[in-house]
Amino acid sequence: MTRNLAARFRIGPALRFLLMALAAFAVLGPAQDARATLITVNSLADFNAAIGPAPTTSDSFTGDIAAGLSITFASGVVSTAAGGSFLSGPAPVPPNQVTGGEFVGAVDGDGDLAPLTLTWTFPFPVIGVGMDMRDLNQLDATVVGSNQVFDTGTVSTGAGFFGFVDIMAPFDQIQFSVQLPQTRRDEFFADNLIFASAATAQAVPEPGTLALFGLGLAGLLVISGAGTLRRRWR
Repeated sequence: MTRNLAARFRIGPALRFLLMALAAFAVLGPAQDARATLITVNSLADFNAAIGPAPTTSDSFTGDIAAGLSITFASGVVSTAAGGSFLSGPAPVPPNQVTGGEFVGAVDGDGDLAPLTLTWTFPFPVIGVGMDMRDLNQLDATVVGSNQVFDTGTVSTGAGFFGFVDIMAPFDQIQFSVQLPQTRRDEFFADNLIFASAATAQAVPEPGTLALFGLGLAGLLVISGAGTLRRRWR
């Protein structure tokens, strides 16, 4: 009888491996795109709804900042111009400045009349950034490292609110450039910048993730319980 009970709870190598693999998969989760949750928003209301209770920092560009290769907004955001023959010319003054209560920027597809890119670096990781924009023509925007490029003109129809939100993968840089294969210069204006800190943002597990986690724990319990019963009935 003792032998039969021990055999009943014995787990073969193949089944043990399967249960352990299931447990690891459930606990660690499947591989996912780190930027799978990156979305764009075209209203301040949508932006606030997407970021939830995350604290925000605003910048209304009230103080003028002279043009330069790199400038720092009052909110701590650093705007940096890069690339193109424009910046290698004699004493270039890039359209990278704050004046008249707005940020004034420009990029050029071949770098002849403006930098190739303008990059904004935030003072801390954020889960969202948005602003009022106008004079949008051939301007693209992206979260650096996301490999996702968005047409600001399509989202904001030339003028209006434009923003990024990614509550799962905080970021600290966004970049503006001209839509390829365009080579024209594109000037744009931004105001009422707002960005949300990632410090208190917490992702809520999806039901499927919780279910997988439960399966993994169950598998580990089965393996542990079977081993305990075998030792007890020997």
